[in-house]
Amino acid sequence: MKKMMILFTMVVVVASLRAEGGDWDIPTEKEKFHVFILMGQSNMAGGIPGKELTKEDKTPVPHILLRRGKGWIPAAHPLHLGGKKNGFGLGLPFAKEYLKNHPGVTVGLVPCASGGKRIDLLKKGSNLYRAAMGKTRLALAQGTIKAILWHQGESDTVTDERADSYEEKLHQLIADVREDLKAPNLPFIVGDLGQLYGIGENNPNPDPGKVSRIKKIRDALRGVLKKVKNTGVVETKGLTYSDAPKCTHFDKESYIILGKRYCEAYENLMKERKQNKGDSLRPALEEAKATLDENRMQVHHVGRWANPKKWADHKYANSCVRWRNYTLLRIDPCKDNKCGTCFAIRNRIPRGEFHLSYTNNPEHHKITAPGKWELYDIDKDPFQGTNIAAKYPDIAKKWPPTTRLGGKKWNLSYPRVGAKTNFPRHKPDRPRRYHHQCHFGSWKPITINGRMI
Repeated sequence: MKKMMILFTMVVVVASLRAEGGDWDIPTEKEKFHVFILMGQSNMAGGIPGKELTKEDKTPVPHILLRRGKGWIPAAHPLHLGGKKNGFGLGLPFAKEYLKNHPGVTVGLVPCASGGKRIDLLKKGSNLYRAAMGKTRLALAQGTIKAILWHQGESDTVTDERADSYEEKLHQLIADVREDLKAPNLPFIVGDLGQLYGIGENNPNPDPGKVSRIKKIRDALRGVLKKVKNTGVVETKGLTYSDAPKCTHFDKESYIILGKRYCEAYENLMKERKQNKGDSLRPALEEAKATLDENRMQVHHVGRWANPKKWADHKYANSCVRWRNYTLLRIDPCKDNKCGTCFAIRNRIPRGEFHLSYTNNPEHHKITAPGKWELYDIDKDPFQGTNIAAKYPDIAKKWPPTTRLGGKKWNLSYPRVGAKTNFPRHKPDRPRRYHHQCHFGSWKPITINGRMI
């Protein structure tokens, strides 16, 4: 009976909170519901024990929701359940700081951390990893995942074997999460271990072996910034601890600072990525670490024709639209026998040659049926052997440049690479010219049966 009363009270409280201004309503637009995944061990789960939480700590924060079970509830400490030490952590301070920079959105926190766990118990194949991915996929039905927040490593300083293999396992975990969530550029923000962890305050004789292992873990954590793209690192310099002299867990004030630092690291990463948005490829060409936003669409067109005035006949002579691991092709040669590229394409089809290159370079697109858009998964099928357009008809209909970029915009783009351009001749003794265009256009991800692909 007592449990039923508590449950009833919680339902009434949640209902009343929703009624008062909708501060905890789930946005109807996924783009306004920003989801963050909290992964790691005790410092992410909340290093201040729940028994030390104040009434203010337990008060839900407007516009911040917490994934609990199969739904969302107003977020308050503790974010993580199932541990006596789970209490005040960095997740909620992070979300509060994030809202200051992004007014008008709602933040969703998905708690997936667990105290005392080494990385082997968090990586792909573990129960905790499967649970984290399951929670995240459910959350994605209503929101947009923005980043993974990671704070872990203390439990891997116990043995040399764990410390020596930590970096490789961390990099693999990042890759696995991105692959399983179909988000290859998903930001991954990593927090450093406590600066005094393993050394303690005023400890003249720390364990040399322990100190060496801690250094390996800290080097691995801080090293992701240079070794793994789309990552950020959060420093712990100057923070104070709740369990000195061990200095494993931070105190409340430091968790608040740490949450703000996570937000700062995320915002800095986003600023770097914004510099690479737009129609220009220059940042990606000049900077090896530069990446292009995964929600941008890359449109290629390569053409070569005898009469530059006939550019309109070659809009789709060799066209390709790329997004993430998908490529959409339409190879549609003209009928002019004087047009070298189109003539070669037409001659290869009867001979059973369906590739535009004498090599099997996947960048040289497969020849498609005339006038038809064909869809391929470049990661799984780099040589374009299996057309999956029938499996994903929505993509084949929505991706073509005339619909995704707008027919007028697409049509107007080609006169700029027509007769009056200064493109070099393919060969000095021939009138044909080589034309190439690469354009980036923003678009909304395709969803099939309510699931983004």
